[in-house]
Amino acid sequence: MNKKIFRSIFYTSVVMVLGAMVVLIVSLYYYYANEQMSALKTEAVYIQRGIEDDETGFLNKLSSPDRITIVATDGTVLYDSAEDASKLDNHADREEIAAALKNGTGTSVRYSSTLSEKTIYYAVTLNSGEILRVSTEETSLWSIFMGLIQYFVIILVVTFVLSYFVARKLSKRLLEPINDMDLDRPLETESYAEFSPLLRKIAHQNTKIEKQVEDSKRRQKDFQTITDNMSEGIIVLNMQGEVISYNHAVPELLEIAAPPDGSHILAFNRSRRFRQAADQALEGTKNEQKLRVGEKVLQIIASPVFTGKEQTGAVLVLMDITEKDSREKLRAEFVSNVSHELKTPLTSISGFAEIMKNGIVAEEDIPRFAGNIYDESQHLIEMVDDILTISKLDENQLDMPEEDVNLKELTESVIRRLDSKAQERGIKVSLTSDGDTEMTGVPQVLQEMIYNLLDNAVKYNRDNGSVTIALKGTKDELSFNIADTGYGIAPGEKERIFERFYRSDKSHSEETEGTGLGLAIVKHGANYHGAKISVFSIPNNGTSITILFPR
Repeated sequence: MNKKIFRSIFYTSVVMVLGAMVVLIVSLYYYYANEQMSALKTEAVYIQRGIEDDETGFLNKLSSPDRITIVATDGTVLYDSAEDASKLDNHADREEIAAALKNGTGTSVRYSSTLSEKTIYYAVTLNSGEILRVSTEETSLWSIFMGLIQYFVIILVVTFVLSYFVARKLSKRLLEPINDMDLDRPLETESYAEFSPLLRKIAHQNTKIEKQVEDSKRRQKDFQTITDNMSEGIIVLNMQGEVISYNHAVPELLEIAAPPDGSHILAFNRSRRFRQAADQALEGTKNEQKLRVGEKVLQIIASPVFTGKEQTGAVLVLMDITEKDSREKLRAEFVSNVSHELKTPLTSISGFAEIMKNGIVAEEDIPRFAGNIYDESQHLIEMVDDILTISKLDENQLDMPEEDVNLKELTESVIRRLDSKAQERGIKVSLTSDGDTEMTGVPQVLQEMIYNLLDNAVKYNRDNGSVTIALKGTKDELSFNIADTGYGIAPGEKERIFERFYRSDKSHSEETEGTGLGLAIVKHGANYHGAKISVFSIPNNGTSITILFPR
């Protein structure tokens, strides 16, 4: 501001001096013009008297820097001090000549083609009737300026110096009270009285701004507290794609180091889907994208932000939907498997029934066909029951209360149920226990888990093999281990045996009956009770499965 005021005062001073100099030169020009015309008139009168007294002798003796011309009444040039009179044009049409013939005297100022310069003319009528004309070169503005140039230079130098110091001092004096203002406490400032209305407005505005800042800080703090406690990531962008703000969940979800505020959105992630989400939002279109980051699946909801009708930025919301995505995939796979598994018994039932309907079956074979229909129906019922059980466990929607359960007694009851099936193949089942076998859980679910484990151990065992069940209770947990002497599981299939309808050995699986959901029920039952499952198996050497129940 100081520089602006300084320049204004300095330039004003210089311009005023320059303007005064221009006015002076123009004034001098008109002054000299009048003086030249007056001097020319005086000289013309002097020459007129001399000619009238002694025409020939006077002109020969006369020495004048001005041009003297004598013109006859018809305009013929009789005499000229600068040119050969015989070579000059007729002067009857000259303004000053015509005026002198009419009024006795005449003047004019014009450009002379003969002298190639601007000339002043004064004409007077002699007693003889002839016209005496005296002319001289007019003093030009340039000549006046050049005559005074040295003085003007001195004046300009002095003006510049004085203007500099005056402008510097005045600008400092003017700004000193303004610079001394305390804008935080404007009403306490001693300044020009003219500033009082301004200072009152500043004080009022300060109060208003302080209140707005406090409100803004409070809202920002509340918003920051809310967003920082969110598991979802929030990114706010301006129209240039620069990140205005983001919460702490964003770097965690995107698995990056926290970029500074003001970074471009591409500093967070450069994948095509991420860029597409941001670009479409900045173009005014709400969109959703799925983004895979490492093992996580993120859903991006990108929305434009408008202030009135004008878009001012965009907001990206990041949500971890890994579990949801996995559930959807499992659900889709489950539906596909269920459709396939249900189709097989239903096809058998439909086929047997159609044969019986058409009377193709002999009378003595009807019981056998009816038995097949019954077996397939029971298999179908078991499968539906298992599906319902898994669904309830998966959604935590069991309507069965938890109770104190003795796992040893529960296991013994399951062994009794499967005893006949084991004896048919000569498989020996044994149970050992160590420590406290009491736990809290859902009896029906625990029984179903043990049943499926033991059923599989018998079903996929070798003839005359063995199944060993060991229970061990400690202060912190209760261990349930079941080991068989069956076919075992290939190393690459250990993680998949708990999938719905998955069978590790197709050749042996086809020889056995079952819904294919037994181990899936075991897994979901373990998750429901907060238990951990581990599997140890050597192909052709048996399998050992351990479940650790927390107390």
